[in-house]
Amino acid sequence: MLACCRESAGAVAGTPFPLRLDTLGSFPSTRIAWVGPAAVPDALSDLARRLNSTLASNCGFTPEDRPYRPHITLLRDGCHPHTVGFINAIEWPVTRFCLFESRPGAPYEILREYPLGG
Repeated sequence: MLACCRESAGAVAGTPFPLRLDTLGSFPSTRIAWVGPAAVPDALSDLARRLNSTLASNCGFTPEDRPYRPHITLLRDGCHPHTVGFINAIEWPVTRFCLFESRPGAPYEILREYPLGG
């Protein structure tokens, strides 16, 4: 399945967009602290929708039923869950998306990068 995902994701087109990271929060059940956008840009929602559709059609991938919540993990296994709150915004120009591997106790590893906008 990994080879199919690597290949199929390369066929998904998208355009670069700004991502406003302005919300700090956590997933209490997993004790993960994160930063993310209060509002998801349309370009990101469209990209996620196209990726899910392509991977489901080509690779048999089953998208999650949960609503899409983009975030950047800041801390795993935090001592105390944080409540959601606003922070001074960081404007991040998104020009690519990546396929990562996540393993417990190890840093994320980029398996492949895909440029947006050609």
